[in-house]
Amino acid sequence: MRIYQLGAIVIFLALTGCASMMYQPYDYQAALIEVQRPSDIADRYSEQITIEQSEEGEEQYMYSDSLISIAWIVGDEQLSFILENKTQHSMRVLWDEVTFVDITGNSSRVMHEGVRYVDRNASQPPSVVPSNGRLIDIVVPTSNVYYVSGQYGGWRTAGLIQPRNTSLGETEEALSNIGRRFSVLFPVELQGVTNEYTFNFEVKDVVVPQPSTQ
Repeated sequence: MRIYQLGAIVIFLALTGCASMMYQPYDYQAALIEVQRPSDIADRYSEQITIEQSEEGEEQYMYSDSLISIAWIVGDEQLSFILENKTQHSMRVLWDEVTFVDITGNSSRVMHEGVRYVDRNASQPPSVVPSNGRLIDIVVPTSNVYYVSGQYGGWRTAGLIQPRNTSLGETEEALSNIGRRFSVLFPVELQGVTNEYTFNFEVKDVVVPQPSTQ
């Protein structure tokens, strides 16, 4: 009887230990490496990408030309940005034309701050940035947003780069993403003319966390 009880205790501890194992997402470290922009802008841009620290201590990648200045922060599920209009005219961010291209080359429309998940595929009005004003917003690929039914369900957002979670045991695949690129096609309209910017990012490193127990 004692042997049976001891065995049951060992099995219980093993099961509870597995249940409490916590898995962390891969930490993909990506950088803005290139900006393609309208050919009629005469400024050189090869030297216009700089790196600064945000107020939260995160790396933000700065780009500037005669029309705009923009700072990007790459997150796990979204890209955050601050766009400054450097002209004397208002400009519009054309959200229905903003496109995210992932590391596999697949493209997706995006949603931004204030858009409900359920409306993610509906038309999104442009954001107006006044002269010398700025816009703080985010870019989330709509193809990464999905709904999980059930008691503990709800809206979920997949990572910008896959695989995401160490629990899947895909570390080799995650590390193979180093050197791969993703991009954001970001059109802004100024005085009736659409200026298409493409911001190209590259995965520079992947930090693989060790699973922890609680």
